[in-house]
Amino acid sequence: MGAIAERRRLHKTAWRNLSIRAARAEAFAWIEVVTELFKAGRFASREDAVALLLTKVSKDDLKEYRRTKQVDPI
Repeated sequence: MGAIAERRRLHKTAWRNLSIRAARAEAFAWIEVVTELFKAGRFASREDAVALLLTKVSKDDLKEYRRTKQVDPI
């Protein structure tokens, strides 16, 4: 019974990690889209771009993006 319980725990952990990675990937994609739109001149100001960016992305996501990609969006 111990091996089955351990396997279930490992499956739950793996699923949780995949869910977190999928959410992070979605946030990173949104950051990159808004960044490209800003670079293309589609916003009146930087503040407009940041406002749109923060509608779907948290500040923690931005920190993680900067740390992972080693770049500054927008």
